[in-house]
Amino acid sequence: MKIWTTILTAGAILALVVPAAGATVLGPGSITHTTASAAVKADRQTAQLKAQIKALEAELRALKATRSALVKGNGALAYDNRSLGKQVNDLWAKVRELENVIDPPVPQVLTAHDECVYSGNNCTAEELCTIWGYGGCDVPVPVDGTTAQIESPEAAPAGR
Repeated sequence: MKIWTTILTAGAILALVVPAAGATVLGPGSITHTTASAAVKADRQTAQLKAQIKALEAELRALKATRSALVKGNGALAYDNRSLGKQVNDLWAKVRELENVIDPPVPQVLTAHDECVYSGNNCTAEELCTIWGYGGCDVPVPVDGTTAQIESPEAAPAGR
């Protein structure tokens, strides 16, 4: 758009400057025009510039019409894209349904211990105590033959 404005402005400036360019100053205060052929040449150039401006304006109008037609066409394409997007989503939903029919998902079955670990349900009293810390239970200390209890001398009876 700036190019067309520049061309039109240059044409207008040339239309004003070209006739004035044919004038010369011969002496103090006197302005005379040169030969008539220079004026005729300037008029031809002005006419050519005006014709070019008209041609460019016609081309600009044609381009604007083409652009507006493309904008209208793109609007219709955008509408088609939205409707196609819905159709694609519907097709993906059908694909997921068919995948479930062909290869149904296998439900996961947990053992009683796994269920206790993951959710706290189906636990024995011992599991509640050891895993979750519920019930105020005392966990017995395992005693085996390798560990011996050492009594402190203060706790020993006096008669020994």
